[in-house]
Amino acid sequence: MKRPARSGKARQHKSKQRGARRRRKQAQRQQHRQSHRGNKVRSVGNRASRVAIVDYAEHVVQLINRPIDSWAVAATLESQGLRDGDAQERWGYDDLFSFADDVYAEILTRAIPAKEQPALQKRKFHLARFARYMFEGSFFAMPMLGQIICLILTRYSLWASLNFSEEQATSVGLGTLASFPISGAPVMSIGRQGTVYHGLRAHGMLRRSVVELCSVGLTLTASVLLIVCLSQLFLPFVGFGSFLLTAAYFTTLCLLWLSLGALYMLRMHSWNVALTVAGAGLVAVLCRLFGIDVHLAQLVSITSCAAVAGAVAWRRMTRPSQQNQRHQHLKADCRGQGRLPRPRPTTR
Repeated sequence: MKRPARSGKARQHKSKQRGARRRRKQAQRQQHRQSHRGNKVRSVGNRASRVAIVDYAEHVVQLINRPIDSWAVAATLESQGLRDGDAQERWGYDDLFSFADDVYAEILTRAIPAKEQPALQKRKFHLARFARYMFEGSFFAMPMLGQIICLILTRYSLWASLNFSEEQATSVGLGTLASFPISGAPVMSIGRQGTVYHGLRAHGMLRRSVVELCSVGLTLTASVLLIVCLSQLFLPFVGFGSFLLTAAYFTTLCLLWLSLGALYMLRMHSWNVALTVAGAGLVAVLCRLFGIDVHLAQLVSITSCAAVAGAVAWRRMTRPSQQNQRHQHLKADCRGQGRLPRPRPTTR
């Protein structure tokens, strides 16, 4: 009996079923191969994992002594070039962290003596650190020490003189003492925040923070000076000449502390010492050679030192950006000529 011919839709449905069965069989064969390969890797890993754990435990102990946790072990193994694929292919672990857990457990079973330095070596280390800190800290006292030496040798310094009368010394002393708390907060902020940006080489943020903090210091100085001037105008508490002398020293010394704070933040300690000593020398020259009044000479010297210190600090802060600009211009010129500078080939 002749079988009836199938329609086009029936043939398409039958071919789709055959294709689906073929794809299922291929997927099953591929899954079987992967499972067989995984079993083979795990069997090989089970045989070699114990030896690897012992070896790497000794290696980790030699590198970092006793690790604090398995994460430190994993970081050490990664620094030696091991990856998740190595742990899977060699020893059958899921990842490197699982292998690090077993290595850390092996390390904990061992008695590792702590590394102790001899007493003599510890003493040398502490003495060297003490000497280094004392040398760095001595730069804080150098400007004041230089002023004392100049005062003894020449009878003049930036803000003192052995020729002052009691009234003059009181006026200058009040202006000097008032400048410390008013400018102290901005100067400390410059040293704190600027040091962070200087260490990170964030020169743009460094310049911006120094300008903002100096603006705050100048605004605070002007505000205090305005309040004191109004108080002196309506309720005079000292003579007019003494008040002008105190206000002049207060203003100029605030400018000087802000400028020297920027130099300190940039670790230019030698400039601090040189400028303050040179300023005291300028006072002596103006008073003895040119016969200028000591107060005017000191105010001129303080203002000059503040201006030079600010210019040096600003020059130091803008130098990296100028170097970057020259480098960008060089690269642009090379691109315009159709060539870029190439590194020299290394010779073996």
